[in-house]
Amino acid sequence: MMSEELKKLIKNYGIDVEDELDVSPFEIAYTFRTREFLAKQYELLDSEDKKRLAYYDTVLISRAKEFYEYFKPLKIWGNSNVPIEYWWWHLEKIILGELIVEVEKNEINYRGNITRLTIK
Repeated sequence: MMSEELKKLIKNYGIDVEDELDVSPFEIAYTFRTREFLAKQYELLDSEDKKRLAYYDTVLISRAKEFYEYFKPLKIWGNSNVPIEYWWWHLEKIILGELIVEVEKNEINYRGNITRLTIK
């Protein structure tokens, strides 16, 4: 994948997490799938893109409760089939304090287990 395409995906992800929550549930599911794709392409991102992605992740984490409440009727949260490394699908665990995302370190701490996020 071309780096310009990845930059565009990061930009779109950022718009989605910073915007007012007036989108359809399908759009946010697409946003989270985009984030999943970016996780799989993480090693291809340059340092600027990684910083930008980290910033938008911080925005999403700071709005975890807002996103969780807004999309609660969808029942997309708490799906045990989704790996914990894809933390954006597990916002309820962030709210409960079970899952801590260390954006700057690119790590998660889930119930005391620290995992480095090097998703392929």
